[in-house]
This record gives sequence, structure tokens and C-alpha cells, in this order.
Amino acid sequence: MKSRHFVTPSPAEVPVIAALRKAGFLKETDGRMATITCPMCQAIATYAVPSEQEPYGEVKCACGLSIIQLLEELGMELHEVRCCPTLNISRVPIHEIVDAAEELLAETGKVVACGRSLYTADYRSGVLAWIDEADLTRLLSQYGVFLKHDARSKSDLPVDPPARMVHLLMSTQYKQSVPQVMGVVRQPFVLTDGSLCLTPGYHTDLKVLAAFDPAPFRKFAWTGKVSASQAEESARFCEDLYREFAVEPSMKSTVLCAGLTAVQRGVLDRAPMILIQSNISGIGKSTLARVFALLVSEVPPSEISYPNSAEETGRTLFSALASAPACVLIDNIVGTLADYPALCTCLTEPLYESRVLRTSSTKQVSTRALFVGTGNYVVPAADMRRRVLSIRLVAPDEHLEQRRFEREDIDEFVRKHRPELVMHYLRIAAAYLQSGATVDCAPLSGLHNWSRRCREPIQALGYDDPALPMLKLLEEGDDDQVYRLQLLQALRHFFGAEAFTVSDIACLEQRQMLDALANVGVLKGGQLSREKLGWFLKGLAGFPIKGLLLERLGKHPQYRVKELK
Repeated sequence: MKSRHFVTPSPAEVPVIAALRKAGFLKETDGRMATITCPMCQAIATYAVPSEQEPYGEVKCACGLSIIQLLEELGMELHEVRCCPTLNISRVPIHEIVDAAEELLAETGKVVACGRSLYTADYRSGVLAWIDEADLTRLLSQYGVFLKHDARSKSDLPVDPPARMVHLLMSTQYKQSVPQVMGVVRQPFVLTDGSLCLTPGYHTDLKVLAAFDPAPFRKFAWTGKVSASQAEESARFCEDLYREFAVEPSMKSTVLCAGLTAVQRGVLDRAPMILIQSNISGIGKSTLARVFALLVSEVPPSEISYPNSAEETGRTLFSALASAPACVLIDNIVGTLADYPALCTCLTEPLYESRVLRTSSTKQVSTRALFVGTGNYVVPAADMRRRVLSIRLVAPDEHLEQRRFEREDIDEFVRKHRPELVMHYLRIAAAYLQSGATVDCAPLSGLHNWSRRCREPIQALGYDDPALPMLKLLEEGDDDQVYRLQLLQALRHFFGAEAFTVSDIACLEQRQMLDALANVGVLKGGQLSREKLGWFLKGLAGFPIKGLLLERLGKHPQYRVKELK
């Protein structure tokens, strides 16, 4: 902690051992255990220094000497025994107290921040857990002593961490001392210069928590530069993993890119959702999804059902992302992959914020997880088209349940060979990043880092552009945009350059107009909803669509379709 006039750092020597030495009861100590003379029976006793389990230490003697009796003999109060910083908060400005408390949390090595929300972090598993005000109060009390001057006794007495301080610490927008964790990495990773990092722990420059055991990966590690031939060999090794999946031949590069995305997801600020589509059940969509999930982490993915509404999507994703999972698996999507706002946000923004159920408080969660979806004949809607990397599995025959596989348990195969698979994938990325080369490919807004680390390395090895399925979807256009254009064309056909109102449209009964109105969703029970149409036209006005522009005329709700030159 920083030097502050109201903060006393943790004592250099255990306070009880110092007091025992001063009183003449100490015989010997190794810093963790002390042999002492019992002040009650004069026999030999032992004293173990304070720990998380025994915050005041533990004393053992044949006479049954307790820690309270020992402290009374030494003339010590309980709060004087603890080996932690002391904060005397009398007459100290609240902002200084908050700053010192945050430094105290940072010193514990157990607390991290995600945006403005605080979490406890398990540095071995990478699991994060929310901290609420009650948890924070307990942590501050456990790792620090708070004193306040008492006018009656004219002395400084221990108090609970102030509620106002706890509230401010919870709601402060930016945390200065607590590590900011934007993602959790569960395996080694490559840096931007292509060098390999096998070091677990917190990485300040990337703002990631690396939670993995490097030992299984060292066998397959490399030093120095990775050659193009080594990268090609690694690509063949990784490609072999998918040989028994019925992947459409044109999507071989896309599957490789999806695996590379999975392995590097923790260090990617944004990445598309992997959507595994097929034309029949039992073809292996869920199995392939589990393969990608295992490449991210051996920890099981957070599995959710596809929500039926935008509100449910927000609640479901917020709950799924609460513990910073490596992968979120959305299995068996039916019909359309809707562009719910919460899902779109989770695929493009680093944080997602929502209200905690049954409370008035909000939390922020990291969205740096691999999103994988599966379904038959699934079609991404509107804004999801630029957020989804599609992989199609095509049934080779009608009786899939009778197929034979060389690898009967692909999950177990991936678990067994995971270190080797991960390192081969990283070798592909490292070779490209070290080379300094660039691949000429169509830009994808917001996905530059993903393209650089996952898409371009595959292309550099001679494969097709892995993003071709996404580019094809974008080229096909947005169905909603097509429907808007059809409405403008119908309005231009019936009204020409003349002005019209919602009532004028309601009087038309021609089939072309009714179909156009139905497509934009302004019919209710087969009848035109004038209110819906009015709001729709108001939102559409002023935005050109392929040479046509809807103009709003004056204060009164009159419109005109204008042809743009």
C-alpha cells in the first residue's frame, strides 16, 4: 500500500511473537511457529502465527492455555494481534479512505475488477465470482483493521468498515489499484509479435488473467521463429481433427479458423459467434460444438437454451456470463437466429451490464467468451449476419445413426491431446504474426484483431478466406431492408411523387400494397394498424434505400417518396 498518514502497514514481525520476546516467554521461532514458556503453568507450549483459518494465531499447552488468556497475559487487544494493515479513519476525507481500501483489496491478490464491478478471482481455475456489499465488507474486515477515535474512552477503537466507504468502492466507475480483468485465458497464448507466453497469472498489458498449468504444454512449446513449413504441418494436424465431421467441402478453412478462434478467444477483444448449421438431426452439430468448447477450456461450457424474447435473452446471457465462462453454448436453435440487442452487445462489446435479479443494483460482466450455436436450417437475422461465422454440416446419407467412426469418443480424444492441439493452433498464428506479412482480404468492421490473429493466418497458408460464409450473408443483404425497399417501391407506384398520409395508405386494398405492409409487420390480425404504420414511416423517413427516399412533409404526418439521382 502507498504511504499514507492514517495507514500503518502490516508489521514486519508477528505482534504476538514480538510481545512474547519482550516479556521473556519466547524460546525460539522459525517465523511461523514459536516455542514459548507458558505464562500459566511455566511448561513448554507452542504458538502458531495468524493465518486465514486462525486470524489471531493458535496456542497449545498441556494446561489448556487459550489465545485469549495468552493475550491477557501479554496485555494485548485482539485487533493488535492481526498481521494486516491498520487504517485509522478518524478525520480522514472519504476519498482517501476509499483509495486506501482499494489498495488493501489489491494487496489480497484475490480481488479483480471487470469494468466497475468487483469480483473474487480463483487464479488456478479462472473462475470469477461477484462481490456484493456484504462480501466486500467481510473482505475488508478480514484483511484490514479499521480504527476510529472514541471520545468517551479517549482512545482509538476497532470498527467495522464504514458503509459509505463500501458503497462508494462498489459504485466507483474506475478502479485504480485493483487489476482490471477483461478476459480469462485457460491455455498459453501468443503475443502480438508472435512470441509464445507460457506464464500464468495476471498480465497487465493485455488485462487478462491467465489461469492454467504450463507443464502439459511445455512439451510442445517452441523458441524463436516458426517457419511457414512448420505452420503448414500444424494446419494439417489440426485439420485432421475434423476429418470425420460432414463439413461442407468449401468450409474447410472456416472450421480451422473456428478452432483457432477458440484457442485464442481469451486474448481477442471481439470474435464472431460460431454457428454450426445442418439439414438433419444426428449429424454431429453438438459434438463439433463441444470440440470447440474443449479447445477453449477443459471446464464445461455454460449451456443455455435459445431464449424466446429480447428480455429473456438479456437475463439468460447475464446469468451465463456471471462467472466468466470460457464458452457459452446455445444448442438446438430453431428457425431464425434473432438479433436480440443483448446478444448483439455480447458479440461486439467488451462488457455487458444488467440489473441483478431481485435487487436494484447493476453489474458488469465480461463478454470475452466463445459463443457457439447449433441448429437445423438456422438463418441469422439482420444484425447477426456480421456477427456470425457459419459452418454447414451436410448429411452424407440418411441413416446417420448407423455410421462408424474411427474415434468413438471424440471428446475424450480432444481432452487427451488438448495441449498438443492448442500448441499446433498457436503455432499457426505465431508463424503469421512473426512474419510481418499481410493478407489482402475484405475488411470486417470491428473484427480487425480477430482477422489478424485467426482469419489471415489461415489464408496465408493457401486456404480460402474463412470468412466467406459471413461475407456471402452480408452480400445477400438484410431481409428487413429488402422489405423496406419493397414498401417504398409500392408507395411510389401508387402515389408517384404526390404527398400521402397513413389514412391514404389505409384506403388502398391492392394486393401489392397489402403484401408490402405485411412484410414490415404493421398488420395486426390481418388488419392495418395505423399506429404501427405511423411509427414505422416516421422511423423510415430520411434514410435512402437504393435510390428511394421517404420524406416527411411539415408538422402534419404527410409523406412523399422521392427518387434520388
